[in-house]
Amino acid sequence: MKNDIKYLLQNSGLTFFLRILGMGLGYLIAIYISKLYGADVYGRYSILVTFAQFSVMLFSLGLPTAIVKLTSEAEHFNKLPITNYLNRSIIVLVISGIIGSIIIYSTSSLLGYNLFHDNLLSKLFKYLSYFFIFMILHNFGAQFFSGRKKFLAYGLNMFIFPNILFFVFIFIFRSLNLVTEFFAILSYILSLTSVGIYLLFNLPIKKVYQNYPYKNLLKLSLPILFSSAFLFISNWTDIFMLGSMVSKSEVGVYSAAYKLATISLLIILTVNIVIAPKIAELYNQNKSKQLSFEVRRANQLMTLLTLPIVIGLIVFRKFLLGLFGLEFLSGELALILLSIGFLFNAFSGTVSHILNMTDYQRIFRNLTLAMAILNIGLNYILIPKFGINGAALASLFSQLFLNVFAVFYVKINLGFWALL
Repeated sequence: MKNDIKYLLQNSGLTFFLRILGMGLGYLIAIYISKLYGADVYGRYSILVTFAQFSVMLFSLGLPTAIVKLTSEAEHFNKLPITNYLNRSIIVLVISGIIGSIIIYSTSSLLGYNLFHDNLLSKLFKYLSYFFIFMILHNFGAQFFSGRKKFLAYGLNMFIFPNILFFVFIFIFRSLNLVTEFFAILSYILSLTSVGIYLLFNLPIKKVYQNYPYKNLLKLSLPILFSSAFLFISNWTDIFMLGSMVSKSEVGVYSAAYKLATISLLIILTVNIVIAPKIAELYNQNKSKQLSFEVRRANQLMTLLTLPIVIGLIVFRKFLLGLFGLEFLSGELALILLSIGFLFNAFSGTVSHILNMTDYQRIFRNLTLAMAILNIGLNYILIPKFGINGAALASLFSQLFLNVFAVFYVKINLGFWALL
């Protein structure tokens, strides 16, 4: 078990370094856009990024998470694919991606004009549709490396390369004297597209004769899709609802506060990347005692390292928000509420992966559905009264709801408490 702890710490450390470097680059992007163009443009950028992430998640059909589980199991992958699960996943993703592109293109005007009342967003949604399939392949390809426990390749392709390429495209556009906000936001789309194309040519796609039925693939992935969709909706409902209920400037302020608060998720997300394939492996080998040990150690590590981050965010909130500009200081309370809400994830941070990697993905799907409904209702009630602070409060209560019930379901079905 000492070796298992060493494995967790070493690989978490590597992934943490790459993630924090990527996050730092992401903050440079946010500051670049907000300083150069203002909160209004940063609000527009946040809406597009949120929409793109949701669309990629939706039309990926849960396959990026499913691929982590399948690649971690020796019956499907051992240095090279044993079954044709990878080939079939890519076929499904290509078909789904084409359908998604058509839907985004055909609804771009409706979304831009009618929902967000923004002509430029309509144009950007159309550009998103042109490159959408490669953005799907970016997420899928990066997660495949996570399943193989190649965390360096995962971290570089997921966190580092897209952010570096953003600045490369910015430099190219500015060299051509294309300096409007449109080209700054377009750089985001092109950066993910480029990494997606690269990953497609680096996946071990070969002819495999051992069949893995489409039915089994979708039976595994679709519940994960729905839980991911409901979780995403719950986490990002505030952005969408604020986008239609308050000014773009307020959306920009909230987005900055939210982006800062997600620093508290850094440890949780990093450890979960490493622990997810391990959970699938131990569950597949029926090592329940070791599984319980791994989960508890992971949660202890998450809580120990996340608590100081949350305290730091609250103490230095004025300074951090001020980096975006003076108008962003109005997001102080929202930052506090969001940070406390995310802290609840640290206490039981692996529950989503425990349920998804142990054939209880349907339970997690149902919990995330309930969370999404709760969050939408709370946002509908609280935003008109409290603005961005109401959205932050809705997020806090929703996070608490999900984690408490997920912990109980892990205890009921697997026999141990996924806590400290």
